[in-house]
Amino acid sequence: MYLRQKLFCAVSAVLCCALLTSCYNSNDVISKRPVTSSATSSDISKEELTKEQISLTVWESTGGPDKWIERAGEEFNRIYPNIKIEYYNVESYSAIDELQNKDSTAPAPDLFAAAHDRLSELVENGLILPTDNPDYVSTNTISIATQGLYYKGTMYGYPTACETYALFYNKKLVSKEEIPSTWEKLISWSKSFSELCPGKYGFLLQARNMYYVPMLMSNNQNKLLQTEDSTGLLTEDSVNGIKLFRSMKDIFPENVTSMDNADFDNMFLDGKLALYVSGPWFVAKAREADIDFGVATLPAFEEGGTPSMSFSGIRGMFVSSKTEHPQEAAAFARFLISEDMQKLRLEITGALPSTNISVEDEQTSGFIEQLNYSYPMPNIPNINRFWEYGEVFCKNVLDGADAKTELEKFDAYILGKDAVSPSALTDDPDNSDNSDNPDSSDTPADSDAPEAQTDSGEENADIS
Repeated sequence: MYLRQKLFCAVSAVLCCALLTSCYNSNDVISKRPVTSSATSSDISKEELTKEQISLTVWESTGGPDKWIERAGEEFNRIYPNIKIEYYNVESYSAIDELQNKDSTAPAPDLFAAAHDRLSELVENGLILPTDNPDYVSTNTISIATQGLYYKGTMYGYPTACETYALFYNKKLVSKEEIPSTWEKLISWSKSFSELCPGKYGFLLQARNMYYVPMLMSNNQNKLLQTEDSTGLLTEDSVNGIKLFRSMKDIFPENVTSMDNADFDNMFLDGKLALYVSGPWFVAKAREADIDFGVATLPAFEEGGTPSMSFSGIRGMFVSSKTEHPQEAAAFARFLISEDMQKLRLEITGALPSTNISVEDEQTSGFIEQLNYSYPMPNIPNINRFWEYGEVFCKNVLDGADAKTELEKFDAYILGKDAVSPSALTDDPDNSDNSDNPDSSDTPADSDAPEAQTDSGEENADIS
């Protein structure tokens, strides 16, 4: 089989003609990240905080973030012996609901972790305080990390980690140099791959998940949901992107619209897939499966162009509006974005750092490179409607529905012009598998997959 795979690589090089990549050298990525400096944990000792004995309760997820908070709390306590950090487990995707639950038995937090795409909900419900010293935060973190933390011109929270998806490639099936440089070439290459390697597929993404599809709509810097009254779904680039998505059905498994997250993942983990779009949360699974893999940036739309834009997510540490110690809570949040604590988080969790620290790991560098070509998931109030309708939209398109008509329906639903529920628009609403469908309670950036590697919603992407 190995010789056959090597033969395929040689043959496909001839069939697909100059399969070039538009990737930079990963060793250069960190130096290109747009920051001016990075604070160290010693900087925090310069702050004047209370002299009283107090404790700060921090809500975070298990599976890595918990250990990080506990370690960071110990370090913070060494600097301020009178301030104790108490970790309590509330998963990031449950934090908002728990804050609004009158029957909650959880101790009230001073700080809590949540994904940035629910920022509007946090602000509109008065659950968080604005960022203390936003200039300091902006100066000491990469620009993409703070972009998603602004709502109506004000920064909220402190970015503790970033995430985006990129292109996993199985090195036994395709080398980095052979990865198609454009989407059109990728489709042609994948067809040739499957013909030469029956039972295997060239390329796949989680085709029912609107977290990934926007990358195909991002030509000419086309971004979705940048304002509350415009979705960006009706542009020419969006229409062409959905037509491109639909054309990929020819290279996908026949049952692609009924596959769940585990099915998609297992295609790559079982060695049946050469190229797969996923995020840092998938790295541990690929390593455990003993797959020799790399991570590359996404294909471009045109030869010589930049990689397509992916959605990115920011995991924020937010100061509760109910805290009795706002100054101290903000100081601990800033401590978490110090160079030392970001290195510690990377070591414990593998999550992409929010600051400009050195990253040696090859796969992590691949994600960081793609992060430079990403934009934050929208955090506007109607983002939930985007996730709600997303699975329905993807299925309809792959089933052959007209791209422009479906985008018009999608646009109307997000803007509240269509009262029809997503389930009513499916052919088989009772057969809908919500385990991989982002919704208001478990968006792609809420499932803790990057650090925990397992989560209640399987592989809906989350920043950890």
